[in-house]
Amino acid sequence: MNCKRYLALLNEFVECTLPQDVQDDIRAHMETCPRCRVFYRTYSLTITLSRRAETTCCISEDQIDRLCCLLTSRLCKK
Repeated sequence: MNCKRYLALLNEFVECTLPQDVQDDIRAHMETCPRCRVFYRTYSLTITLSRRAETTCCISEDQIDRLCCLLTSRLCKK
């Protein structure tokens, strides 16, 4: 598992739709890669907070997509 593959599978990992062996590979990668570990925590927190938002202040799907793209691009820069 490398960072690029990890990022490609992250959404499915968060949604628990990947086979167990792939989930295990992702967990093993996160144990050795602090940047991907931080990205996972940030990504998960973004999803959690957006689900908790009140209807009057909800984050649009477009804003969530833009935030995910921004986080992905910043992670891949280094």
